Amino acid sequence: EAAFKIAPKELPSRNDLPAEQTSLTVSADKGTVTEGTESRLTATITPGNAAGTVQFKNNGENIGDPAPATNGTAELTHTLPLGANEITAEFTPDNPATFTPATGKGTTVNVEKLPATATTLTYMGDRAGTVNKPAQLKAKVNPDTPGTVQFFELIDATPTPLSDPIQPESGV
Repeated sequence: EAAFKIAPKELPSRNDLPAEQTSLTVSADKGTVTEGTESRLTATITPGNAAGTVQFKNNGENIGDPAPATNGTAELTHTLPLGANEITAEFTPDNPATFTPATGKGTTVNVEKLPATATTLTYMGDRAGTVNKPAQLKAKVNPDTPGTVQFFELIDATPTPLSDPIQPESGV
C-alpha cells in the first residue's frame, strides 16, 4: 500500500489581487433652483460595498467636507452660488488595496436670481408738524421684506435725510 502526500495548493490572498474597479455617478435633486435654496447632491458608488469618502466639487473647487459612502451613496446638502454650477465628485477608498479611487461625471445645477417682489411703502406718521415739536415718522412695508427705510424731507427740491436708514420690525 502506497501513501501519497499532496501539498495543498496555495490560494492567493486578498492582498495579491488587484483592487476592485469603482465607478461614480453624480446627481442633484433639482437641475434649477433659486438663490438661497439648498441643493441635495448625491454620489452613487459602484460597487455598493466600497467603503470610503466622497468629496463633492463645484466648478473644480471643493464644497463641504468629504461625505462618507454608505451602502453605495454619499450625500451633501449645499447652497450653491448664482449661475451654472458644474458638480463633480471624487471617491477616495478607505483601503486602496481593495477598491480604486473614482471621479464622477458632472451634473449641472443652475441657480437663478430670486424674482423681484413688488413692495408697497405706506407712510403712517404725522401729516402735519408743529414747529419745534418732534414729529412721529412711521412707515409700513408690505410684504415684510428685508431692507431698510429712510425718511427724507424736501428743502428747495433737495432731499434731506431726517433719519438714518432703519431696519423695519415686522414690516413697521
